[in-house]
Amino acid sequence: MESYHNGLALILPDSGGIYLEHFLAERPLEVQQFLLLAIQLADILAHLHNHQIIHKDINPRNIIIHPQSFEIKITD
Repeated sequence: MESYHNGLALILPDSGGIYLEHFLAERPLEVQQFLLLAIQLADILAHLHNHQIIHKDINPRNIIIHPQSFEIKITD
């Protein structure tokens, strides 16, 4: 988190990921893969909530996934 104008900005390194929207358009997820992503997303959202951060625009265009590791990050 960095101070930016009158608020905060979340700055993340480029992980080599792609938008979840594009990833899902290329291939269907198996149940195991879906659960891995869902658990990660829930953990990230819980962390944000615990720090009283509200994103207001969670959608597949604001979630980045690394295609090989299935690690996700939230952007925007």
